[in-house]
Amino acid sequence: LFSLDLSYNQIVTFNPTIPLPSGLFSLDLSYNQIVTFNPTIPLPSGLFSLDLSYNQIVTFNPTIALPSNLTALGLSYNQIVTFNPTIPLPSSLAYLDLGGNQIVTFNPTIPLPNTLTSLNLNYNQIVTFNPTIPLPSNLTALSLGGNQIEVFNPTIPLPSSLFSLDLGDNQIVTFNPTIALPSSLSYLVLGYNQIVTFNPTIALPSSLAYLDLGGNQIVTF
Repeated sequence: LFSLDLSYNQIVTFNPTIPLPSGLFSLDLSYNQIVTFNPTIPLPSGLFSLDLSYNQIVTFNPTIALPSNLTALGLSYNQIVTFNPTIPLPSSLAYLDLGGNQIVTFNPTIPLPNTLTSLNLNYNQIVTFNPTIPLPSNLTALSLGGNQIEVFNPTIPLPSSLFSLDLGDNQIVTFNPTIALPSSLSYLVLGYNQIVTFNPTIALPSSLAYLDLGGNQIVTF
């Protein structure tokens, strides 16, 4: 068995008493009623995709490490308020989806794996985005749209690899970071904020190809 789809059921607790097939590479548990995900038997070491989206998870903190080969972890549209697992995420993880939760502050105390290329935090309740430890050095896409961010001014530089930054649909009035945006940035979304004047004092990256300022309150550009 390579793929197990248990989506759209009524599962509250997922804790099989016998190991799942050793060849399993995809496990879909989305659209259930899982409150806590903490299986007592390790998941198969070859698992590369785990989808727990659209459940009722409040805290994600498994006591057994996730599979070392996991590359995609879906936790969107749960009820997560704080994301701070005490066991490091797998060093292979490339995609982490935390969109549509209730996260107010995103500040994990254990670094995210440097293999992570995409971090989705869209549609949470983040007011200030200022992690105290650097984001993964290979991150290419950071999505913070649909939050409650008023000022975007992280004190630690964003990863130099960052290609796409989505800050659309927030409450930003002035966009004027004091640290330069990554030199590789090509895609910057600032649409549907409350920006009146767009005049950053630090030049935008020369690599920028797409700038979205639609749906703001700009009078003079």
